[in-house]
Amino acid sequence: MSTSFLRFLLAASVATVTSLPGIAQTTPTPLHIAAGPLDKALLALSSQTGHPVQFDQRLTTSFRSPNVQGTLLPAQALIQLVQGTGLEAHNEHNTLSVSRVDQSAIELQAATLQAQLGQAVKSQKVTQRTANKLYAELADVRSSVVELAKMQGFVSAAEKASYQRTFAKVQHVLASAK
Repeated sequence: MSTSFLRFLLAASVATVTSLPGIAQTTPTPLHIAAGPLDKALLALSSQTGHPVQFDQRLTTSFRSPNVQGTLLPAQALIQLVQGTGLEAHNEHNTLSVSRVDQSAIELQAATLQAQLGQAVKSQKVTQRTANKLYAELADVRSSVVELAKMQGFVSAAEKASYQRTFAKVQHVLASAK
């Protein structure tokens, strides 16, 4: 991907996340966070903004963060710190956090539906052809949620809604097969 396209994606990602309800809408803060271990950068973000950042050090210890400089909202800075790691930036009740909770939930639901499709084929309630098509769609969901979280630093509400439509489609086929 070109650098200008990646900058566009970053700008769009930050604009999307900061416009969502629940994202800290505080005064932008001048930040000077040096590149280095992600856990240390998250602590620096918390210290410099006054916003707590919750994270599991076992999850963040193997990642490095980029240099983050400028006057930013805390949520914007958090996204910049986690982009490229595969971790997700979250904000609930003005508390920033880092996890993989959205990816885990989506991957679990997709895997569960894939297993149910396998059982439906085994019991001859769904054709192999139908199952293969749906299985491939679920595999796409599982891979895209990881790729998007890594690229963006979060999983957007629009992406979650798209995944839920795929899940509903599979659930409808499974319910019709009973």
